[in-house]
Amino acid sequence: MIAGAPGPGQRRGLAREVGVSGVALHGGQAARARLRPAPVGSGRVFTWGDRPPLLAHIDAVEAGAYATLLAGQGWRLRTVEHLLAACAALDIDDVEIAVDGDELPVLDGSAGPWLRALQAAGPVDRPGARPCAHVRQPVTVGGPGRWARLSPGPGLVIAISTRFSHPALGQQQLEIAIDGPRFAQEIADARTFGFLHEVEALRARGLVRGGSLDNAVVYGPDGPINPGGLRWPDEVVRHKLLDVLGDLALLGHPLVGRVEAECPGHSLTHALLRAALAQPGALEIAPPGCTPAPSG
Repeated sequence: MIAGAPGPGQRRGLAREVGVSGVALHGGQAARARLRPAPVGSGRVFTWGDRPPLLAHIDAVEAGAYATLLAGQGWRLRTVEHLLAACAALDIDDVEIAVDGDELPVLDGSAGPWLRALQAAGPVDRPGARPCAHVRQPVTVGGPGRWARLSPGPGLVIAISTRFSHPALGQQQLEIAIDGPRFAQEIADARTFGFLHEVEALRARGLVRGGSLDNAVVYGPDGPINPGGLRWPDEVVRHKLLDVLGDLALLGHPLVGRVEAECPGHSLTHALLRAALAQPGALEIAPPGCTPAPSG
């Protein structure tokens, strides 16, 4: 059951600490994380031993393959996008994520276990304002066949189109207005995916060494080889939308506007955020209930 939304303009944190453990998707090692209450205004911050905290923000994103990688303060952490998507869906503004290595556990390859862990930690309203990032002017990055766009709108709506040459996939499309209950029901449990013919090459590059049929949908020549099959016929586009939401959370404020993307990936969403921050007047940090200005 999804907890109620925070009050208007209200920050949100956690009431108690919970732990999560599993395997790291890319490194293959055991990985653990503790989700802890954090001071009001601290944001979503990662800690590892006595290292300085690492804030989940677009300024900390470093180029990486097949995952979102944060770097700074003398250390790095990858595969943060599924947890950040769950935080965004539940409006968790302030949380400390204490880790014991350079990668979060992949769990079942979706955001569902993270969502349920955050629910177990008890989302609570906290003192302090919770401004949003309102899209005031359109912003577009990419080109024909692979692009992403922000445009003004009254709430967060994400519209995604994917296209793969695999005969079991083809083109998939999905549009959803993001809120906690709908994310939990329609998006959170969509798993990451890959193709059987790419596995050995990826492992040779130090990637997906912890990947298995327990934490990813794997497509063979004829379709998914997972014994349980798919959770949705269009699970791939649902997971892509999940990843986009997780990367949008790196803005540091809830986004109010429409997001559209064709063939999205982590680097494309990161480029969209950077372009929006660099374009004067594209974003306005303001209370959530204010009326968006006309696009220009």
